[in-house]
Amino acid sequence: MAEFRGAAKSQEGNREGEATKLSKELRKLFQSGRIGKLEVRNRIVMAPMGVGFATESGHVTDRLIAFYEARAKGGVGLISTGGAYICNIDNQLFKFQGIWDDDHIPGMRKMTAAIKGSGAAAFIQLIMPGVDMPERPLGIPHPLMGLPPAKRSKEDIEGVVDLFVQAARRAKEAGFDGVEVHGAHGYLISLFLSPKTNPRTDEYGGNTVKRARFACQIIESIKRKIGQDFPITFRMNGDDYIDGGLTIDEAKIIAPLLVEAGADALSVSGGIFQGYHWQIPTIMQQSGCLTHLAAEVKKVVKVPVITVGKLGNPIIAAEVLEKGKADFVAMGRPLIADPELPKKAMEGRLDDICPCICCNLACAMKKIPPDFITSCSVNPVSGHELDYVLKPALHPKRVMVVGGGLAGMQAAKTLAERGHKVSLYEKANILGGQWNIVSSLEPEVAALIRYMSRSIDKAGVNVFLGREVNPNIVQEDKPDAVVVATGAVPRIPEIPGIHSKNVVLAWDVLPGKVEVGHEVVIIGGQATGLETAVYLAKQGKKVSVVEMLPQVAQNVNWFLKWYLKDSLINYGVHLYPGVTVYNISDKGVSIVDESQAFFLKADTVVIATGVQPQKKLAEQLKGVVPEVYTVGDAVKPRDSMEAIHEGYRVGCQI
Repeated sequence: MAEFRGAAKSQEGNREGEATKLSKELRKLFQSGRIGKLEVRNRIVMAPMGVGFATESGHVTDRLIAFYEARAKGGVGLISTGGAYICNIDNQLFKFQGIWDDDHIPGMRKMTAAIKGSGAAAFIQLIMPGVDMPERPLGIPHPLMGLPPAKRSKEDIEGVVDLFVQAARRAKEAGFDGVEVHGAHGYLISLFLSPKTNPRTDEYGGNTVKRARFACQIIESIKRKIGQDFPITFRMNGDDYIDGGLTIDEAKIIAPLLVEAGADALSVSGGIFQGYHWQIPTIMQQSGCLTHLAAEVKKVVKVPVITVGKLGNPIIAAEVLEKGKADFVAMGRPLIADPELPKKAMEGRLDDICPCICCNLACAMKKIPPDFITSCSVNPVSGHELDYVLKPALHPKRVMVVGGGLAGMQAAKTLAERGHKVSLYEKANILGGQWNIVSSLEPEVAALIRYMSRSIDKAGVNVFLGREVNPNIVQEDKPDAVVVATGAVPRIPEIPGIHSKNVVLAWDVLPGKVEVGHEVVIIGGQATGLETAVYLAKQGKKVSVVEMLPQVAQNVNWFLKWYLKDSLINYGVHLYPGVTVYNISDKGVSIVDESQAFFLKADTVVIATGVQPQKKLAEQLKGVVPEVYTVGDAVKPRDSMEAIHEGYRVGCQI
């Protein structure tokens, strides 16, 4: 038996020393900066996101104000709230902010007062959806919205320009320090800028300069009618990341035109349509994956350039600034995960930052019922600042948590913070559970495990590693309650030859525990199987994936699906969906579809067919202790969001 808590304490001094040294590297991140005549207290911008906290009519709510106020108090320099529709649309599903009517001004005024009163500057992002956007209205579209660039008359265009101008006027009256015009990601302006979606041959199309006319007209009109001193940032794509779309070379032609029109700063992003994983990068993409685009744009303009794309690590964000790739860094999801990220970084408390793992489940996918608003997989309180307040336990109990994965650690942390006496038992010698499998490949996962381990230590949880719990141990300890978080184990399909020497588990492949030959067949074409395929294909191996369902990645979220799709194509992975494996031998795998049989040669066969819950302990403890709760994969296979949120709920319940 090993007790984790003492070991963690012994490293405390070293961590504090490292934090002090690292804070010097962050100096550039916390220098003040200017956008137009506006001074911003540091170089961290909260990127605009449609968080879904407004009403169906687009009005600001107390929840929306509390969400942004928490981030302003957390030390961010500039908050760009967004996206805000400039036209009246059917908003019942997305509940984005609206800025199409003067009735929105009073609520926005309360929001800007809360943001600015906490020290941050406040912008609002103005958006006009395009006809090809997935966010297009569910009902009858605004008469100026439901047309692609090719079908818009000059009168239509002038009408849209006026919508932007009136929205900017309302923003100024509501107390915003400036506005961001959204010209990226397939919204209407982006459709005009991209050669893929703008076939016009008049003054609004035909070449790069003419395609930029619409965007420039919007900026010029806002400046002329609202005031030259009212700052405007323009969000643009540095690359559309689709065939025939906007490229960085064209973006470098467009950028100076936008500045000449009056843009005070440019925010450079990427991705459109099938390039969703560039708009909102996935866990498998590199940190700072879009900074090269900002660096190129910065070469051709003299106004500040804002960069985006997995910049939640303050060290990486600071390096981007130090290397001159950008003047500001925008973070969206990292500030959802931890509102106090800037404050903690400035104080040198890097280990206390709750890391975003770029899973996109609770933020971009909004998977949490019943209202499906933005939250965070790793921070259940996000989006619930008004109603998720931890209350001290009325009757503190002795609680045993069995299992040190995400669900178990979150339950233990929450219980201890409420005043319960908590012991956590993990049969492995490290915490993290299944997530340790990919922690060596995905830095965000490793950071999350370190953060949660540190959090339970700070909360006072007694952690015992290398000890498997059985009913006798529970009876000896006599806890008032047990939380079973024993996780899951790989599901092994019943296939002849499954126990051949050349058959291995994806769980052992990803952390490098087993040798893998040159020709590989992976059985299982969902997230784990496809991630393993990309991992092996990058090493130069010849990889095939077989999947029983009609499609690979059928149960994978959109953003990761697009990334995996691109990667599988780029690395030449062969896909066989809709097939059944009927035999495995030391030579390979035999499969059959509806019409014929195939044989796929393989040196190694990798099993990635999902997991099954470990329910045995929970069943054995019925009647042994007064209260037994089961969370995470021990109930049924879950993703990270469901595991952590369930752990939090149980932690609040006991």
